[in-house]
Amino acid sequence: MEDLLANDLSADYHTGSDGSSIADRVTRASPQTAWLVLGENLILTQGTARDQLQEKWLADWHASPVHCRNQLNLVFNRAGVSVGVKNGLYAAVVVFGQKAGA
Repeated sequence: MEDLLANDLSADYHTGSDGSSIADRVTRASPQTAWLVLGENLILTQGTARDQLQEKWLADWHASPVHCRNQLNLVFNRAGVSVGVKNGLYAAVVVFGQKAGA
């Protein structure tokens, strides 16, 4: 989240400033855990009232076939959420995963 907001990665949300993928970042954060499948929903929003962000983000993700599939995919058995703000730009990331052996 910090990398996304600090480095204006809006051109390619899913690639870190160091070229990392979602798999790279999850492995860094949890090197002892084996993951079979990963998915990531990410959104940047400006000009929406703070108390309306959650509803907007969920509606936008639900309206997108790729993001909706992540939200409803029964293969995922873990999720992590991060939310941040910088200069009025709000960002949310949800990482979905299927942990090996779970």
